[in-house]
Amino acid sequence: MVGSKDLELSDVPFFPNTFLSNQFLARTQWSPRNTNLSGQTAIVTGSNTGIGYEAAMQLLGLKLSRLILIVRSPDKREADATTMRKRYSKASIEVQAFAKQVDAQLSRIDIAILNAGRARLEYHKCESTGHEEDLRVNYLSTILLTVLLLPTLKAKGPQGQPNLVDYVSANDVIINLADPTMVRGTNLAPPKVGASCYIDVVVNKGKESHGCFLMSWKIHPFPGYLYTPEGKVVIQRVWNETLAELDCAGVRSILDSMKA
Repeated sequence: MVGSKDLELSDVPFFPNTFLSNQFLARTQWSPRNTNLSGQTAIVTGSNTGIGYEAAMQLLGLKLSRLILIVRSPDKREADATTMRKRYSKASIEVQAFAKQVDAQLSRIDIAILNAGRARLEYHKCESTGHEEDLRVNYLSTILLTVLLLPTLKAKGPQGQPNLVDYVSANDVIINLADPTMVRGTNLAPPKVGASCYIDVVVNKGKESHGCFLMSWKIHPFPGYLYTPEGKVVIQRVWNETLAELDCAGVRSILDSMKA
């Protein structure tokens, strides 16, 4: 398999060339009409608005049997779940505050779309952890949730110094990163197009996408800096610091168990 890190770097500048191509010129790849997710279970975070909500609806439209919506305020999002239940009455749709309890509640997990994110122009500090809020929500919380879900995805899904992908085999769990383009608040693309990037990854792409960055519905190389000696040092430093930040949740032992 050829992953993002093995692809030849592009000499095309990101802005404006790559940005404009990804945002406006790339052809949307919709899932085949005969796609059938019956019997499968999916988890979607950040599912109350925008891309996350649309991704959840598209999964249900593909006959997904069970949908778990992970949100910060479950009581406030029950109305969204009720709307989904009326439209897709055959599916089981639940709202939860966090996913750590899924192992005991679910017989299987096939798909996890971790979409929760935020963007603030001003600095806001999370008093409980001391982190800047965007860093906490967009990065640390997503990494933590990913690691917490790995054992369940491995056990209940269909059958150098390491980083996250090195811990996990594509035969166990496929992990990738998809760029949904600029959507919310920009009017540059409708949410259904951004969501289709997620659905394409979980429905149309397979093991070849493990550890990859996907943009314009295709596997792309990572930013050029990450291939330089300095970039490789930064990658390892960020990973080591991430593990240290999440030691309180026992992420190292979870990752070690994935190698067994």
